[in-house]
Amino acid sequence: MTLDADHIDTAAGDPDIRGADVLPGADGLPSLSALTPRTRLAIGASAIGDLALRTWVASLLATTVTPTVAAASVFRTESGSERKQHELLRRARGRNGIR
Repeated sequence: MTLDADHIDTAAGDPDIRGADVLPGADGLPSLSALTPRTRLAIGASAIGDLALRTWVASLLATTVTPTVAAASVFRTESGSERKQHELLRRARGRNGIR
């Protein structure tokens, strides 16, 4: 099978989506007044659902991350490698007469 730059064969085929191939110079999306009430309702419900989902995900992430960040800042535990680096720096300063 060879790939042609002009055409790539997909397993699902080419979807036929109205408006996917918008011509240059097209006006873009129609105004809300041009839509039916049912379509406006669907767009509004979709926007509200999207906002609710994003808010829920942000709240969930904040709730799960905040205790970890707070505990790290309160208890200030150092890892073993950090302690070794501090000890080496302290010894090097002592040898060089730096306090």
